[in-house]
Amino acid sequence: MAFRKFLLLLSLATFLALGACTNEQNENVYSNQGFSISPAPDWVFSRDDNPSLLGGREVAFKIGEFSSISFYIRDKSLSLPEFSAHMLEKTLLADKSNPSDITKDINSKISGFASRELIISSHLIDSYQTEAIFVDVPKGKQQVFGVLFLADSDQYDFRDELSTAIESIEVTR
Repeated sequence: MAFRKFLLLLSLATFLALGACTNEQNENVYSNQGFSISPAPDWVFSRDDNPSLLGGREVAFKIGEFSSISFYIRDKSLSLPEFSAHMLEKTLLADKSNPSDITKDINSKISGFASRELIISSHLIDSYQTEAIFVDVPKGKQQVFGVLFLADSDQYDFRDELSTAIESIEVTR
């Protein structure tokens, strides 16, 4: 009888421990107002603006000292080339006192989704490069654009983390 109680308690403890492990794996989910994503553990939540300055809703994370990733949730009204051109004009190419040149511009896929990868060289006091990655993630009637701005000084390998995060996106509104 004592042995059965021991086995029952051991089974219960194992079940609870496995349940705790599952909860720990799911803790790193950002979810708000119908948008959810599983960001990488070292991504630091920055803001959730609705509407953002560039239209639609923006959910942003800081991923390095100078690097960030944002997700723009909007109605399907712009293509990836239109959205990325609009974003570049409003951000990296907007400062006329700091001339910037696009030195690489390729279309590719990240996690099966259309993407545009650019290298932008800027010349202020010193020359520096920023990698800009735009990913088009259609979700029902909504469009999600992932936008990664990666400063060369952060030396960040983003591909696996970005792919995992993009695959986890859910939009329920």
